[in-house]
Amino acid sequence: MAGGVKLDLSRFRAGVQKKLSDDVGKQRRTMFDVASFASGGAKDRTPVLHGILTADVTGKVEEDGGKIAAIVYVPANAASASYAVDMHEGVYHLGKLSLAKQARVNVTVGPRFITRAIDDNREKIRNIIVEGLSEK
Repeated sequence: MAGGVKLDLSRFRAGVQKKLSDDVGKQRRTMFDVASFASGGAKDRTPVLHGILTADVTGKVEEDGGKIAAIVYVPANAASASYAVDMHEGVYHLGKLSLAKQARVNVTVGPRFITRAIDDNREKIRNIIVEGLSEK
């Protein structure tokens, strides 16, 4: 049979590529929202003496191997880097300024300020992700 059907799939392929690109953009924006929310929660929970640690808590988005992640951390070159791990991992008594902050923000200030920001807000973070990735 000499006949046949010739299909031009270039428009379909372009549409698929645009949809995939839009989805990656949506994933990036959603993870940025998660990083912003979680770093804000961590800042609320940091102990305070001069406010340097609070200011140094950072949220960012990283991509690796097609995976996109929200990361909350204190940069190694930040002013508070020399004591950030001790303040996160250690056991200590809160000072007057930290107690005042705790009363003001209505969350527990002190150790595990990053992990508690995530653990205390898992449902809210889940909702940010679900809403951010849903079809609109």
